[in-house]
Amino acid sequence: MRARSWVLPLLMVSLVLACERVSARRPPVATEPIVHSTTVPIASTPAAAGEPESAPGGAVVGSGPANLWRDSGVSAAPEATPQDGPSPVPFAVDVRLATDVVLYDTWNGLGATHTVAVALHKSGAFFTYDAKVSASPFSVGEPIPDPRMSPTSEGAACRCALTSACGCEDAGATRKQGRVPVAAVAELLTAFGTRPLDLRQVHPNVGGWSDDYPYRHFVVTVPGASPVHFTAPDQRRQWLRDGKFLYRLPDEMTNGREPEHSGLNRAFANLESALGVGKWITEQHKIDPNGGPL
Repeated sequence: MRARSWVLPLLMVSLVLACERVSARRPPVATEPIVHSTTVPIASTPAAAGEPESAPGGAVVGSGPANLWRDSGVSAAPEATPQDGPSPVPFAVDVRLATDVVLYDTWNGLGATHTVAVALHKSGAFFTYDAKVSASPFSVGEPIPDPRMSPTSEGAACRCALTSACGCEDAGATRKQGRVPVAAVAELLTAFGTRPLDLRQVHPNVGGWSDDYPYRHFVVTVPGASPVHFTAPDQRRQWLRDGKFLYRLPDEMTNGREPEHSGLNRAFANLESALGVGKWITEQHKIDPNGGPL
């Protein structure tokens, strides 16, 4: 019996070793793929033309196989919000080359209500002009309206050429003629012509609404090109170029009340000052009882 006592343990050890050798020769069973810990940045490869771009943080927005958030089964990431900033896309028309500028400025509310329309034409070292001025708001016809503005809510309903007199105009409006140096108009054209569009196209209204109702618009004509319209249609005093918001510089983001285009408004006001618009309005209120007291 003692001779057989070691046989059984020896047989069990041999059986275990044999099973391990057989297992080592068998291929692994295909189950779940192995997940490695190495991370490959999504944005490491530039997107080809037509493919969705990588959003900040690596999330890919858009559709198609490249949208890893959608196709991976992970909860969809929120759509990337366009960032504040100037658009890098250049304009097709350089308004600094303008030969004609027609501006329209009206104001209703407290203070000196008025409507002023001015047509300027480049002639040598000057811009000559014809103008109409009234002491009442929206009381002079707009010569060339912005086609993107509604005449019933934002723009002037009256349309009339500067050299004509129309029944929709204030009978007490007066005419002005003269000229200003090219430099006076060039300041306006440079300020607006070099200001890019805003990437977001969403300009907030911070509040502080006042009971004044300004509307400003001017159209620029460059030979051989379509007219370009610049409009500030309401109290926010934020300018649009052909219906799209212009970029606000960092120091224009707030002025304590409204996030307006203060630099552009200053350029517009400087041209009106060079023309003598303030004096015209004061004179008009003295002779036109419809305008009311200043």
